[in-house]
Amino acid sequence: TGVDLDEVVLERARASAALNGLAVDWIHRDAFDHLRDVRSAQRKPDVIVVDPHKLIPNKLRAEVGQKKYLDLNALAIEAVRPGGLVATFSCSGLLAEPAFLGLVFQAARRAARGARLLPHTAPPRPEPRTVLPPPPGLCYSPVSTAPVRFLRTGAVSSRARADFPPIRGGAGPAERAYPRAHRRRP
Repeated sequence: TGVDLDEVVLERARASAALNGLAVDWIHRDAFDHLRDVRSAQRKPDVIVVDPHKLIPNKLRAEVGQKKYLDLNALAIEAVRPGGLVATFSCSGLLAEPAFLGLVFQAARRAARGARLLPHTAPPRPEPRTVLPPPPGLCYSPVSTAPVRFLRTGAVSSRARADFPPIRGGAGPAERAYPRAHRRRP
């Protein structure tokens, strides 16, 4: 099942699915509303892919966009079956990777579900004379140029809990999710 609010995107998706011989149910609906219905359904999906349009178009909309990423990922984590997979994407260049991952783990806590991050990557940077493979253990998504972030839901190890401590008031998403030694500086 594919869900999108943009009719043009749905038409392109239908054409692409037909071209590739795939049977996909396409739903013209808001993803937030659809995920709310899915999370209360008896049968939950094994995999949910969260790939929204750019939710942070400029610095003035950063806080609103972060809230949308948080809400959308929390709904997806609640809607996937326990032990299922959520693949989440961000194409908002103003949202740094550590902050995005912090939002995703905050969404898991909000959903009252354990989660662990599986290896993820971004497409390799173009090299004018050399083609380098991605680092070992990482993958490239031919569908999107955004980094692929796979999140396995379910129980988390004590090591993961140590790496991602509980939320402390006043800290931003990156500070909540990453110990000081692991954060990148701008």
